[in-house]
Amino acid sequence: IFIIFLLSISLIDIDILKIPNLINIYGGLAGIIYISLLQSNAIQVAHQLIIRIGFSIIAFVLIELFSELYYKIRGQYAFGMGDAKLALAISLWIGFKGWIISLLLSFYCGAAFLIISLALGKLKGQNKVPFGPFMAAGAYLVVFFGNDYWISILQSIYTLN
Repeated sequence: IFIIFLLSISLIDIDILKIPNLINIYGGLAGIIYISLLQSNAIQVAHQLIIRIGFSIIAFVLIELFSELYYKIRGQYAFGMGDAKLALAISLWIGFKGWIISLLLSFYCGAAFLIISLALGKLKGQNKVPFGPFMAAGAYLVVFFGNDYWISILQSIYTLN
């Protein structure tokens, strides 16, 4: 269900440069149901829901704050509101640590795409590029390989040894 959610978000964002609220809402609700099904008792469900929903709200706020700061500096928004809501939904599914890793991976994917597209002359400096597909790619990579794999890769990249 999560992969279908990510794929549909990606295709829609590529097509119309927007992420519909309804898909984000359904994706988030499916994440809440998923969290609930993983736990063995009501106390664990409540505990996980409080943690995941709390951190998902933090993910949303972080994206919005960054976008507002970017707007104040550059006069344009770095992310759309749909991207912030997508961050919330992704964080519900894979947790805050997974979301942080997926966000970093999405920046890498997006940067690689931009560098290649600019080098090939497919994009100009002012073209809008949807970020939802890169967020989805980052989330997919976290789901497929797991947090620990990416933490070890990122540690080896950022270690100066």
